[in-house]
Amino acid sequence: MARLTATDFYTFFRPSRCELRIYLKEIGEKEAPPGPYEQVLYELGRKHEVSHLAAFPEYVDLSEGTLEERAEKTREAVRYGASLI
Repeated sequence: MARLTATDFYTFFRPSRCELRIYLKEIGEKEAPPGPYEQVLYELGRKHEVSHLAAFPEYVDLSEGTLEERAEKTREAVRYGASLI
């Protein structure tokens, strides 16, 4: 069963709007490697996220694990009142 994720919206418009891109990704079609500009944007975004998270004393990092594992960890964090996930 296919799931629609937030990343799919980014994928739909990256680098231009393409109504087939999400479908092609879902069936396993390989995409072109990111160009130099896209790599710079990705790295700048990653650095921004890391520096922004440093401003918070406590947060739950759910970036590791499978989708199912991360979903379960999210439910646990919400259940135990995590202030930032």
